[in-house]
Amino acid sequence: MASSDEEEEIRRAIALSLQPNSEPNSPTAPASAAPASIQRRTGDADISILKTFGAERRVAAQPSEHLVRQQPRIQTGILGLDRKRMEEERLARSNRKRQRSISPPPLRRGQERPMKVLVREVIDLETDSELPPLRNSTLKSYSNDASRNLSENVQGKTTLVQPEKSASLQYPRGVVKKTWAFRCPRENDIKIEEVLQKDKLKVAVLSAFDWDIDWVLSKLNIQTTKMVFVMQAKGREAQDQYCRDAADIPNLRLCFPDMSGQINCMHSKLMLLFHQTRLRIVVPSANLNKHDWGETGIMENSVFLIDLPRRPNDERGSRDDLTFFGKELMHFVEAKGLGKDVQDGLLKFDFSETDHLAFVHTIGGSHFGDNLKRTGLPGLGRAVRALNLESDAELEVDFTASSIGSLNDMFLKNLYLAAKGEEPRRIISLSVPEKLHKNFRIYFPLHQTVVASTGGPQSAGTNCLQASYYNNTKFPKDCMRDYKSTRIGLLSHNKILFARGHRSSKGENQPMHVAWAYVGSANVSESAWGKLLTDKSRKTEKLNCRNWECGVLIGIPPERIDSSKIQESEPLSMDVFKGYVDVPFQFPGEEYGSKRPWFFMERE
Repeated sequence: MASSDEEEEIRRAIALSLQPNSEPNSPTAPASAAPASIQRRTGDADISILKTFGAERRVAAQPSEHLVRQQPRIQTGILGLDRKRMEEERLARSNRKRQRSISPPPLRRGQERPMKVLVREVIDLETDSELPPLRNSTLKSYSNDASRNLSENVQGKTTLVQPEKSASLQYPRGVVKKTWAFRCPRENDIKIEEVLQKDKLKVAVLSAFDWDIDWVLSKLNIQTTKMVFVMQAKGREAQDQYCRDAADIPNLRLCFPDMSGQINCMHSKLMLLFHQTRLRIVVPSANLNKHDWGETGIMENSVFLIDLPRRPNDERGSRDDLTFFGKELMHFVEAKGLGKDVQDGLLKFDFSETDHLAFVHTIGGSHFGDNLKRTGLPGLGRAVRALNLESDAELEVDFTASSIGSLNDMFLKNLYLAAKGEEPRRIISLSVPEKLHKNFRIYFPLHQTVVASTGGPQSAGTNCLQASYYNNTKFPKDCMRDYKSTRIGLLSHNKILFARGHRSSKGENQPMHVAWAYVGSANVSESAWGKLLTDKSRKTEKLNCRNWECGVLIGIPPERIDSSKIQESEPLSMDVFKGYVDVPFQFPGEEYGSKRPWFFMERE
């Protein structure tokens, strides 16, 4: 139940949503933006409010990506589709004899969504045959039990199209790039079009918390690309409504991961892009809207990409033979409720070049035993150990995030020890390290930094820190640093953890340096990484996770560390990450001191 103060903040958020809001012009931005939307934190939850036809409607409780404000459009429904504009564009394309056309039906009002997974007709990942438009009669409803999350086969599969002559892979070992930003010089960045490469894209599995559906569809060839959109939903009626609203969009299927009980947010961002000869796996921090992908020139994000080749003779590999990265990706895909067709499709590709990477995730719900060890904080520690990156001495942590939770030393200690590679039981039992605040730095903008940014305060809705959290006596204020982008004027939606530490070399007395980075969707909050505790009734560890999250852990190779030419007793420089995961903020960041951070819901 929200407090009176929180209820007042909700009323303020609604009032702000009704005010006009201007944004920088962009030559690549669509003529009409998404519906006005506010995602607003109240304690550990957000209220999502959409304003359509001049009225507010509450859709669902959602956390993390707060205050996403966009221009209102007319004749829209729950998925935010502008029927009039899209029909005009369809006619224009038809006149120019273009391939794509779309004229969706009027979209209807949303309601509470269920915790059941809805699955459409199966997508044949092995052909490029076109699926029929989705119809209400094709809906299948299954429980979230993974064993029941399979869909029925489409009648009459076509034969496998022969692969085109194999071209060299663009990112065979993986890469981390910044999202392109309008008006900024291009340097190690990437546009959404360059990620998707829509002309030869066969199947696109897209997952995000916040969606601009018009914008997403404009980036795809919807007549030739089969699409699976993984979206947050709670309540069967709203899921059914979403599916009805999208029924006339060709080749589209919707997937809604489990949102039962304590699960509060489907916050993970993941793309599985199936091309004829390769699979592109993308883990961005960006949602699927033009702001996060730089088209308004006010926000920056990060993107991990890797291209995997199709296995020879189109053979299907075994899950048991996958790398750590592959196994955890498959575990996450299955947990989210994506069908057997997607899982089998992934096994058609060679994961051998991911042996230096770890897929890290948070799966919503309560976890025990082996499942606990694979996800959230324990999953991070397990990934560190799997890549032989654990640290038994001091670890330097620099974490930039766009949303900061209600922090205290206990949570910070747990995250720090997981980053060192500790087991769950030791994470619980060990005390707070003496130098925790000295070794752990969190990057988030000061109020003055937001005011001076290109977009200004009206563009900082997804930079979220509650004044009530920060002013709590237990909040680790001395860990905070100002986030100033290396691209002057940009605000950040990044979630990157940089770790630099020591590990005792086997058989040697001298310590060895280690360095790695996490890039993904998880912010600095207990909701994102889970609450680790001892279950008194079971007398064993328990992990409670409110969010769905995912990311990638990238180790810096020893040869790069050896070339840094530093004293063994000194920590590695942040320069060690250059060329692997470029540091997007000015380092070292300014300590907060007595200065005021940017607080959520502020305007000036």
